[in-house]
Order: sequence, then structure tokens, then C-alpha cells
Amino acid sequence: KRCKEVGAVFVIDGTQSVGAMPIDVQDFGIDALICGGYKWLMGAYSLGYAYFGEAFANGKPLEEAWTNRTDAENFAALVDYKDTYKPLSIRYDMGEKSNFINVPINISALKQLLDIGIDNIQNYCYNLTAEAVQTWTSQGYWVEEAAYRGGHLFGIQLPKGVSGVDLLEKLKKAHIYVSMRGDFVRISPNIYNDKADIDALTAVLMSAAN
Repeated sequence: KRCKEVGAVFVIDGTQSVGAMPIDVQDFGIDALICGGYKWLMGAYSLGYAYFGEAFANGKPLEEAWTNRTDAENFAALVDYKDTYKPLSIRYDMGEKSNFINVPINISALKQLLDIGIDNIQNYCYNLTAEAVQTWTSQGYWVEEAAYRGGHLFGIQLPKGVSGVDLLEKLKKAHIYVSMRGDFVRISPNIYNDKADIDALTAVLMSAAN
């Protein structure tokens, strides 16, 4: 709403959420949504996805790829080169988009995600950690309230006196791999995780806090 009031476009980097959290570009009024194809979209590196709304319908692409020009699919007429771009968002496609290895991988990943259901993924991740969050916070760890955090990606702030360096070493010995962001441990469960994984994480966090 504020973007519309000041004449700005609303651009979202969805790499950390698209594929695990429902995001509707129409409902949210998003003008452009860009995300990497890896992470929650389960695809290969080097490919990404982008949605462009009307604000970008006639823009100039960053990459001047010949395949993005008008009638480029007509190989017989390539000698009659066109300066104009293809309509709407296809003009922003990367060069060499006909990637015969990565494209099929990413398509299969998207089909699998659609079969599972993004709502199901988000609900599973949230429910997987809901009980553990109460245990963590009871020992001095801080986690954002449920209404303001994603089930698939959130931070646990360390209590005073708990060393992030020492905690990472304990987690590594338990074969648990997380990322530190300042004094926060970043947790990113997915559907391949189960309660045993969360219990193992909880055990290390509890031992570090005591």
C-alpha cells in the first residue's frame, strides 16, 4: 500500500520462502518476485525464477540475449534480425535458457512441490518445531512469536553466557549443521526432517544452556 502511495514498485526476493511458504503475488500486490531455483524450490544451481507484473511489461533486460528478441524462435528468419524484445516477462529470460540438464531437474522439483502442497510443507515445518520452541524458550533461548515467524526458517537467539562458537562445535559433533547469524542460530527444517532430528538439536541446546 505504501509503495502505491509514493509511486514505488514492490519487489521481493523470495529465495528464502518460495517453495515452503505460500506467497500470492496478486494478493500481496507484488510487482516483481525473484528467487533462486535452489533452496526451497529444490532445483539445481544456476537457474532462478522471476515474476514481473505490469510495471515491468515494457522494461529493458539486463542481458541482451538474442533468444529474447521478437520471432527468435523462427530460425529460418534469423537473418532478418529484430531489435524489439519479446512481450512481457519473457524478455527478461537469461541467455542460454535452453539448459538441457538443469531445466528438466527444476521442472521435476516443481512438480514434486506442487504434488506435496506448499501449505502442507509450511504446516509440517511449523508443527515439527512447535513443541521444541517451548522447551528452548524455557531455558532462556528467544524465538519470535508464532504469528511473526515462518515454520521453515527462523532464528534462535542464544541466552547470555552461551558461546556461539562452542555451540557450533557441539552441534557439529552431534552431526547437526546450522548457520550462525550474529548471536542467532538459524534453523531451517524441511519435510525430510523428523522429530528425531529436532530432539537431537534440543538435546545440544539444553546441554549448552546448563
